[in-house]
Formats: sequence, structure tokens, C-alpha cells
Amino acid sequence: MPGAVSARTGIHALVVSAVLAWALPGPAHAQEEPGTRYDVSLAVDGAITGGFLAGAVLVSLVPVNTNGRWSSELFGRLDDAVKKKFSDSAAKLSDATLVVAIAAPVLLQLPGGWNGETGRRLLLYGEAVSANVFLNGLTKYLVQRPRPYNYHPGARVAEYAREAGKDGHLSFYSGHASTAFTAAVAGSYLFASGSTDREIKAVVWLLEMTLASATTQLRVRAGKHFYSDVLVGAVVGGAVGFLVPALHAEGGLYAPSGIEWMALAGGVILGSATAQFLPLPSDIRLPLLEGPVHLVPTADAQATGLALTGWF
Repeated sequence: MPGAVSARTGIHALVVSAVLAWALPGPAHAQEEPGTRYDVSLAVDGAITGGFLAGAVLVSLVPVNTNGRWSSELFGRLDDAVKKKFSDSAAKLSDATLVVAIAAPVLLQLPGGWNGETGRRLLLYGEAVSANVFLNGLTKYLVQRPRPYNYHPGARVAEYAREAGKDGHLSFYSGHASTAFTAAVAGSYLFASGSTDREIKAVVWLLEMTLASATTQLRVRAGKHFYSDVLVGAVVGGAVGFLVPALHAEGGLYAPSGIEWMALAGGVILGSATAQFLPLPSDIRLPLLEGPVHLVPTADAQATGLALTGWF
């Protein structure tokens, strides 16, 4: 039996660690970052973030019908073609790109030092990601769409589908795609709105959009999601990633420059093309637990935040 490695990360400050960023004083010479400022309340926005996470946990208690099948798919033949795809290597790689896409915006904020503005931006980032997690979980458990591998003709994949349990019927819409695009848009937007370096801002947009697009395409190659799943996930995730910071902006919204828009579009093309043509085997690993990778609340004596848990 293939071994499975627990993928719980040690990124305690991944999102809601903005609480610590706010509380800890920065260096005496630290200055407020330039650019857009955000109206953020530690109590209110922290409670909203926690509420979204609690809601996501409660939604997971909804019963799932594991016997249902759809007679037709949203994108017709385009979605039907995914039913013949399956690659555990693609699924593992999508997990890895998702982790990097989520962690990168946090790490990018750290060089500026722990000050109030850094804390506000990280808390907004956490609020965006948690809002996405809740919306995605609510939709998945209400729609209960069978994943593509439930229709795969292979006997080993059929065994995989049986072992997957209820997770095999939570296809719409893609959590990987929505979370990756929420992280990419919110993280890049918050970073760019607080930086004056045009080149660095463009690089951040390019990196994050490449990771998000690659994650999305890999989920289709893995046979975990239909094209309609990942497209809706990317749109919803990107919208959440923009709206949460935008609703808190003071004095007008940040407007990305032309080079930033070019970097954003280039990242989408680069990530999608790389994930599409990267050689990957059609391998199978039987799941030992229901579900792939999930964001869950975590806390200890030193930090409060989100952790990625699952099986890689």
C-alpha cells in the first residue's frame, strides 16, 4: 500500500497571524508603507475571518449522496473529455503549487517589518482567503457534483472513487482554483498597493498568477475537476481576492499599471501552458482519507492562523 505523508504545514502565521503582526511593535525606524491604506478593525475583521472559518467547518457536516451521477455536464463535450483523465502526480503537484501560492503573499510582506500597516494587509489577506474557503465549501456541499474520476473506465480509478467517499462528490466548484486565485489576486493587490517599485510589483503579479493558473490546469489533468469547475473557481476566487481589499480601501482603489496588467495576463498564459504540456504520468494512488488538501484553523500558545492539511 502506498505510503501517505501528512501535509500539515508549519505556517502558523499564514493568514490570521496578522493578529501578531498588529500586536508586535516593529523596529524603531520602521515607517508606514506608502500607497493605499486600509480601514481594518482587528476585532471586527478578525471576528469575520473566524466566522468564515467556523462556517466552513459547519458546512462540512452536511450529508453527501455518494451514489448520484449527472446525466450531462455544464460544458458538454469539453467537460466529458475530462472523464478519461487521471494523474495522481498532477494532483500532488497542484497541492504543492497551491501551498506556494498561499504562502508567497505572506512572505512578501515580512521584509517591510512588523508594523501596523503590515498587520492590516495580512489580516485582509486572511479575511479574503477565509471568505473564499467558506463560499467554496458551501457551494460544494449544496451542489454535490461528482468528480470526473467517478466516470473513468479504469478499474483502478473506480476503486479510487469508492475509497474517496464523499469527497468524490464535491467537484463544483474547484477549491484549489478558487483558493489559488484568491491568494494570487488579494496577495498581489495588497503588495502592489503598498509598494513603489514597479518592477517588483510586476514580478509578484507574474509569479502569483502563474502559480494560480498552473494549479487550476493541473486539477483538470489530475481528473479531480471539470473545466467548468476550475473556470468558475478561478472567477469566484479572483473576485473575492479583489473585493475584500477593495471594500476596505481608504481614499480610492489602487489602480495597477500597464506593466502589472501585462504581468497578470502573462502569468495566466505561462501557468496554464506549463501545466498543460508538462510531462506527467497517469498514475493512481488509493486515498487513505477522505479529501485532498483543506484549510483548517490552527492555534497554539504562540500563534493563531490557518494550516493546510491533507495528503500529498
